[in-house]
Amino acid sequence: MGFSEYFELEKSVKLEVDSKTYSSVVKKIKEDLIALLLSPPPAKAEDVPQDKLTKVIVEKNGAPFVIQSKVASNKTFPIVVVKLEKMAQAETERTAVEDIVKGYKDKELHNNTYVAARESARIEDSFPMEFYPQPKEEAEQKKKDYLLRRTKDRRESAVSTGIYAGYNEAEILEKISYMDKALVEVILDIYKKIAAVTTTVTQAKPKMEGENIGMCVDLSGTGLKLICTQKLNKGDVLKLIIAPPKALPPFSISALGEVMRVEEVSPQPKQPKKYATGIKYYAMHEDDMELITQYTFQLQREMLSMRRREKMLEQ
Repeated sequence: MGFSEYFELEKSVKLEVDSKTYSSVVKKIKEDLIALLLSPPPAKAEDVPQDKLTKVIVEKNGAPFVIQSKVASNKTFPIVVVKLEKMAQAETERTAVEDIVKGYKDKELHNNTYVAARESARIEDSFPMEFYPQPKEEAEQKKKDYLLRRTKDRRESAVSTGIYAGYNEAEILEKISYMDKALVEVILDIYKKIAAVTTTVTQAKPKMEGENIGMCVDLSGTGLKLICTQKLNKGDVLKLIIAPPKALPPFSISALGEVMRVEEVSPQPKQPKKYATGIKYYAMHEDDMELITQYTFQLQREMLSMRRREKMLEQ
């Protein structure tokens, strides 16, 4: 069939089942069979039964394609094996794809199709991140590129120039993602320490909190909350560099965000004023957004697992 050219491992695709669309990640490819990890998955495996007719929506070179398919196996749910059958040609199918793509290419990142699932992918997390105010005209010029190209495919890099200088180079970090989790954590810890030392040595004035550095305290698939000493204004557009240190495999993405609200935080004695800034994603590639969604679900699962262990210890 020649479908292999449309897929690669860890690529984000959509699986449509009975008019419901599930975000998923490619985990294995074998001829016309692909294994997809549904994230978030439906309530039970029976929602994606064996032999169920489905559609796989995949993007290639910025264009969407719909492939008619059926569920070959759901025994490893939430990973399902799908058999690819033929490229969809019907006008209704092309229209469905156009609607999905419009959702993130025509500035509608927050339409009803996506907002419910991505709002549920929300987690309280805390890590430093960089942000850079963008002139409106410049942001509009960059917007198309951010929507059509993943961070690692754009000319600009998501490498941090601040307190984690060099730490966010996606190509380098991806090289260690296959290793054991404990080993990855050790390597990342060493790498962060080296990056911090490099920043101090090579920069005449290393960035500190308050100089385009803030603390992300809430992260979701649609936006984030940032605590910073700079008072931004509603409507400001920022370039964001998002690289959660807890993410495994590690990732770093750059995106554009729009300031939606600003509230002053009660300052500590002898401390500068700080502001809680709510930011909505203004321009971000679908694959980059999927990385954040998967990361937040990962932390949610870890928290639930920890709570179960605590309850077991109490009994």
